Order: sequence, then structure tokens, then C-alpha cells
Amino acid sequence: MYLDRNIKLILDILQENGQGYIVGGYVRDVLLGLEPKDCDFVTDIEYEKLLNIFSEYSPKEIGKNFGIIQIKIDGVHYEIAKMRQDKGIPKDRKEQEIEFTKNIYEDLKRRDFTINAIAFDGEKFYYGDSDSQKDIESKTLRFVGDPIVRIKEDPLRIMRFIRFLATKNLESAFEIEKLKD
Repeated sequence: MYLDRNIKLILDILQENGQGYIVGGYVRDVLLGLEPKDCDFVTDIEYEKLLNIFSEYSPKEIGKNFGIIQIKIDGVHYEIAKMRQDKGIPKDRKEQEIEFTKNIYEDLKRRDFTINAIAFDGEKFYYGDSDSQKDIESKTLRFVGDPIVRIKEDPLRIMRFIRFLATKNLESAFEIEKLKD
């Protein structure tokens, strides 16, 4: 996977201080043969240390409770989040209870779709769901785990599901009619 100079720089800084992975849409889009729009990272580095090690890149706190900062390099914004696990199903998605983790596989399990449950450390891919690699290859859109539970965790996921089907040329592994139950 090609990493431009800035993405490689961020990954190197993360890995010099702890764990660092590229996650989400960047990995998914590259593996699907699409042009990625942005690049997000996850790490196990403590929040205050993250702010410190990226101080020259104008770190912006955009989700302290979820361990998320945003930095800017050469006019491009990058998000870096602490690896986490979601706990339970929230009444409001803004009130999601979380627990930070140092395990990339635990972080990947909380992702919405199998094709988003993939991380890259600059050398190796990490698949958070047993269907992730197969679904990338077959261009199949599938929820991680039980689709109904994933949607209950965040009802906006059904909108993302429909948008991904329409914009990424994917096949559905979920029958939307099941939402009627």
C-alpha cells in the first residue's frame, strides 16, 4: 500500500511512541481500488502525550472523551484516535460508553462494516473480522457482527450502509427488509 510522505511521517511518529495503525476508509478504499479521501489513525498512546508529540502540527482536540485529536500537515487534516472498545448500546450515540484498549483487534471489532474493520501498520494488514478480507475481495458490504445490534448502537449506520452501496459499487450481505422486525 502506497503511503505518502505525511502519512508515513505520522505512522512513524506513532510507532516511535507506541502502537500506530492506519484504519477505516483509507485502507478500505485503497484495497477496493478507489481513491481515498482522508486518512485516519489509531494508537495506544495516552491523550496528553499525543498532543505533545504532535505539537508542531497544531493538534486540535475534537473528542477528548473518545481520545481523538486532529492534526494538520501541509494543509491536510488527519485524525488520530486512541484505540477503544464500545460498551453496551447507548440511548444516544453521543453517550456511548467506551473503554480504551491496547489491542488493535478489540478496536476493529467495534467498527460498523467488515470492510472498515481493517488496519495497516505500514507493513502488515490486521483484519478485525473473519469476513473482512473476503468481503474486500468480493466487494461485499456486511455489518460486523449482528446487523441489528450494529444499527441499534448507531441508527445512522443504515444510512452509511445505503450510501456505501450506492457510491462504492458494493454488493449487500444484509437484507434491509429485516429492519421491519
